[in-house]
Amino acid sequence: MFNKISLSTLFILCFFTVFGQETFKKPQIHSHNDYLKYVPFYEAYINGASSIEIDVFIHKDELYVAHDFDKIKKVNTFEELYVKPLVSLLGRGELSNENPLQYLFDIKSDDSIGCLKKLEEVCAKYPQIFGGVIKPSLVNFIITGNRPEPKAYKNYSKFILFDGRPYEVYTEKELEKIGLISDNFRKYSRWNGKGRLIDKDMDTLIHVISKVHTLKKPIRFWATPDSKSSWEVFHQLGVDFVNTDNTKAVSAYFENAQTSRYFSPNGHTVDFSENATFGKVKNVILMIGDGMGLAQLSAGLLANKGELYMSKFSNYGFSMTQAADDFTTDSAAGGTAMATGSITKNRYIGLDASGNPLKSLVDLSSEKGMKAGIVTTDNLVGATPSAFYGHQADRDMSEGIVNDFIHSNVDLFIGNGKEKLEALFDNGIQAIRKNGYSPVIDSFENLRPQEGVKPVVLVSNTDANGEGGNPLMMKKMATTAIKYLNQNNDNGFFLMVESAKIDSGGHNNSTEQVIEELLAFDKAVGEVIKFAEKEGHTLVIVTADHETGGMSLPQGNKINGMVQGMFHSHDHTGIAVPVMAYGAGANEFSGIYQNIEIFNKILSLLNSKIEKE
Repeated sequence: MFNKISLSTLFILCFFTVFGQETFKKPQIHSHNDYLKYVPFYEAYINGASSIEIDVFIHKDELYVAHDFDKIKKVNTFEELYVKPLVSLLGRGELSNENPLQYLFDIKSDDSIGCLKKLEEVCAKYPQIFGGVIKPSLVNFIITGNRPEPKAYKNYSKFILFDGRPYEVYTEKELEKIGLISDNFRKYSRWNGKGRLIDKDMDTLIHVISKVHTLKKPIRFWATPDSKSSWEVFHQLGVDFVNTDNTKAVSAYFENAQTSRYFSPNGHTVDFSENATFGKVKNVILMIGDGMGLAQLSAGLLANKGELYMSKFSNYGFSMTQAADDFTTDSAAGGTAMATGSITKNRYIGLDASGNPLKSLVDLSSEKGMKAGIVTTDNLVGATPSAFYGHQADRDMSEGIVNDFIHSNVDLFIGNGKEKLEALFDNGIQAIRKNGYSPVIDSFENLRPQEGVKPVVLVSNTDANGEGGNPLMMKKMATTAIKYLNQNNDNGFFLMVESAKIDSGGHNNSTEQVIEELLAFDKAVGEVIKFAEKEGHTLVIVTADHETGGMSLPQGNKINGMVQGMFHSHDHTGIAVPVMAYGAGANEFSGIYQNIEIFNKILSLLNSKIEKE
């Protein structure tokens, strides 16, 4: 007897058993009413369908393929549509008897005996496909529709099997000729493929599927909803053939199924609760998760079993990210908007839409005696960090950006890109040994403020998080910068911290990269807000320059940390991004506003020190 289980328990079990395996096994695809497709057979075959449904009438001693008798066309014979393509594929060496195709041969004629006799006559003409030369057959037939009596099943060829029903009882011999068990889905549920099945319907389906699998037979349902949600549910439930009218979409969905899913191996503990009181703003730490939209944030939250440091913030808002010349911004314009308070054109670095240079938060804070630092997992000339010190008409003007940096007010730079600078200039790192900058390669030790010395800490690509390196690198970079800037500093500091490669995960449509980068970023956020809580005069803002990938989360499981991410694009989108604020002045960041308001709100809170010129 099959014991009923709750819906939630079922999904937990399904995710562990179906998707918790190292190698994802795609379901088999059944091309429903294949003969109605624009290109019968080939469309299903190209898209990986292993089962193809063919409605057949016998008329004037010929097998015709049609849904209704009055729709019969002389050219649409079974042999023409579904046998000759096999001959062509076999000639090209594309068929294998290791994974034979399945033809669901739906007999519409009342004369099932005559129809099957004619089928065997046709197949006898092609022994290279249907047995005789190559065994087993390259194609197995499952006879459905008007079937003969079960006791007659034994009279037909080995490659001719029959479609059973879960409510029918078969003898042991009859069961040997059953190749598939099918039923009408509407007998079990009225579900339309949106949302989720109700528990009662779910339990009923579990029971019948288990019953069929106990007989060691595959199961298929017809009259099913045809949506991503239904494909997912049927596969989770163990339905062997996913019934569809859109083989291309189903194939693409399951092709992406493994790479779109992420399982958090352990996650990290969030040991923080907001209980501090804050005074006037002295320090500002702006943390930018490049490409981090609400879906990316949600993915990290779910993968980490429902908790992040970012989820501990009590003040939330949303930033609109549109550029001056495009609905969808890039990192250059998005970074410039937050750094300077000016909406500008894509690819512009530190310039307004007319091409005029702008003062940034780095410049303005420096003018008032504050220290300024930049931390990024990108390189020194990356679009987001350079927006806080550079002034170029194209984000790819790397030599000009480095020259801007040499003459900038940045007191500390920690980032990726030792190799990038070496590639840019013959003298490599020596190019930034000007204006008091001192390159520190691959080392965080003994970083202490020295009069007239501005450290530039560069780690290699292989060490930076996001390139197979240390997932704690982002955290280490941020904590090192805070310690350095805060030491012996009564005037406060401005620090921009960027996690650059959440964006890369969106561009790559990689759920794994998005989540792992976001979790690494969250660990850095945790250290930053702990500092803010202890210090009492620090404002922390966590946001993004834009969203990347048009990410959505159709499936997930907070209990075991599984998240499925799907993507609409490989590029940026115009979706609003979250703004989270903690500490001194954090309540100013609620609401929905243009990204330049982040700059304006920071200035307003620092108006005793900084006045926008």
